[in-house]
Amino acid sequence: MLKTLTLALFTSTTQALTRKSCTALAMSGGGSKGAFEAGAMWGLVKNDPNPEKYKWDVVTGVSAGSLNAAIVTGFAPGEEDEMVEYASDLWKNTGNKDAYENWWGGMLRGLTDKSGVYNNAAEYRLVQGII
Repeated sequence: MLKTLTLALFTSTTQALTRKSCTALAMSGGGSKGAFEAGAMWGLVKNDPNPEKYKWDVVTGVSAGSLNAAIVTGFAPGEEDEMVEYASDLWKNTGNKDAYENWWGGMLRGLTDKSGVYNNAAEYRLVQGII
């Protein structure tokens, strides 16, 4: 997988360098911001008659934005409609239960015996499903 990502990064970088411009999409973090970003992309893609605007050379994100970045890079240019539908459906059907679970024994156990207040195994499964 690392070889594939490295090759994809090299290819997109090479393509960007041969053109006179480079377009980038950077998305921020914060759970509900991820849903907002997916909705904003949906509105732009579905309502703009020029799909060329949404062929980004570089896509990046932090936290929830990185989930959206993974979704964007998972679809080929020309599949923008499918991409925004997937992102929109993901965020419509994702809730707190998909991000974290309580530890057996509650927050006290998380603070004293585990790696954090909540068990993030659910979030790990969500991310694995996207990538």
